[in-house]
Amino acid sequence: MKKFIPPLLLIILIIFIAIPIVLIPTGCPLNKTSTTPIYSIAVQFEDNVSFDKESKTLQFGLVKAESGENTVAGEITNSGNTPLTLNELLLENTIHYKLGPLTLPLRLKSGESIKFSITFNPQDSGTQGTTLTINYTSDRAESEQISLIGEGNYAPSAQFGIEVSGATNYPGVNGFYLKQESTHNLHPLYKKSDSPDYYIYFFSPDGNFWGIDTTFNEDYPWYDGELAQVHGPLCYIGSLDGSGLYPPEFEEQSSSKWVENYTSTPQITVKTGITRDTVAGVLRANYRYNDPEGDKESETTFKWYKSDTVDGVYTEIAGATTNEYILDPTVDNDKYFKLEITVTDDRGMTGDSVTSDPYYVEPSQLLANNQGVITSPKL
Repeated sequence: MKKFIPPLLLIILIIFIAIPIVLIPTGCPLNKTSTTPIYSIAVQFEDNVSFDKESKTLQFGLVKAESGENTVAGEITNSGNTPLTLNELLLENTIHYKLGPLTLPLRLKSGESIKFSITFNPQDSGTQGTTLTINYTSDRAESEQISLIGEGNYAPSAQFGIEVSGATNYPGVNGFYLKQESTHNLHPLYKKSDSPDYYIYFFSPDGNFWGIDTTFNEDYPWYDGELAQVHGPLCYIGSLDGSGLYPPEFEEQSSSKWVENYTSTPQITVKTGITRDTVAGVLRANYRYNDPEGDKESETTFKWYKSDTVDGVYTEIAGATTNEYILDPTVDNDKYFKLEITVTDDRGMTGDSVTSDPYYVEPSQLLANNQGVITSPKL
């Protein structure tokens, strides 16, 4: 006769035997749960528009080459639930990019952050990229990488000076001449902006005659007006037409007669910072746009200023923001004008502002000169 274990006794036996078998291998009390360590960092920047989180790419945009910079502030956060050590930040390219001061290594608890900065200071034009590597230690060595991209561009410039054209016997003198810091005979000295070098200078303190030569020294050429002879290796001699004989930076029309090698009289174009149409009574901006990379000019700005005296305070003229200023005989006579130009290229790079020399407007009766006679400026 077989004996059967009562059902209730069987249930009790299962409880006392099975439960210890489950508990012993885990070694975990029933009233506690297990937490898995998570090691992770999160990187963000103050300008979220320039940072693509998916591709981990930070854009610095267009920055002036050699003298411009763009600095972006960032933050590294321990986004895990376990402390970690931030060991170092490394830049692959340290010519165009710089890291701000940072004291590492640093232990970060869960949720703690550290701030840092990156500066893009391009030393050349074109696209400049690099990689930022963030090394940190958890239970093992780990790292994060972020791509940095910026573009360097040389800013355009507005240059005031004298442009000479139309020369035939000595075509090498044609070109743009920039004003130098030094002076001679109480007048500015102009040097050709490209090679070979030529100089525009003045024969005497009154500026009655001026010329272009390949050299500049105290033994400058001179002109004998009575005999119409030039002494020295002079390429050109000349004086302004009309009632006055003055240097070209004071000229009020765009052309002047020169004597080229004293054999012919070509028309030489002379351009200065401000030129004037005496018939229309208009001052015009006259400058050369220059861009080392060949970008086209776009959205250049103009500001006109006026003063009662040549060395006085120049006040900006409200509403005068184009390349021309229409003179008002009732308020602009016997005044001095300056022009400030800021050029911009078609990629949005803005150059430094430059300001012209003072320009004098004589009394009103000369504004209506229909013959366009060049009058003597007030020195």
